[in-house]
Amino acid sequence: MLLELEHSRDVAVYVRGLTLTASVEASTVNSGWVGGLGFNWTVSSGLTPIVASVSDGLVGGLALHGSDERDDRWLSSTQTQPGYRYCTLMLGSWIIGLNPRSYQNYTYASRQAGPLQPLVYLPNDDLYIGLDGKVTKEDEWSLSLDPRAPNTRSIGSVCLGPSERNSRYLILQTGI
Repeated sequence: MLLELEHSRDVAVYVRGLTLTASVEASTVNSGWVGGLGFNWTVSSGLTPIVASVSDGLVGGLALHGSDERDDRWLSSTQTQPGYRYCTLMLGSWIIGLNPRSYQNYTYASRQAGPLQPLVYLPNDDLYIGLDGKVTKEDEWSLSLDPRAPNTRSIGSVCLGPSERNSRYLILQTGI
């Protein structure tokens, strides 16, 4: 079964949707990004390209690949995304698996004050983008007392929670 394979990418794609290639703003290029991270993007008038930056809750798409994934280090495409300042964003409906560095593993409250308490993802849980761009089941706007709260823009739902059987990948269906 596919879910029993050992994954090594940030994002495992099971059902593909739409993509958008966007220019990445400088601070994101300098800090790098993981696959599956939420991005916002803007379009200016004229010939200016679409410009993407890491999201803090609202999302225009999820990064299909990380800027420096282990699997890319021995290919001719090594460092091309940060080098050319672009990323490919997933839009619409996808079924994907996110590796543990691409989604929140611990509750917002425990990340702020400790001790760390694991987030438990169950099938059909709504998913959001957290304040750091990672997928989470928590409304971090409300938890952080952000004036934009509540975040009612779900980006999808859980199909299968992380487990040893699926290499700790969070399997989800997007609806962006």
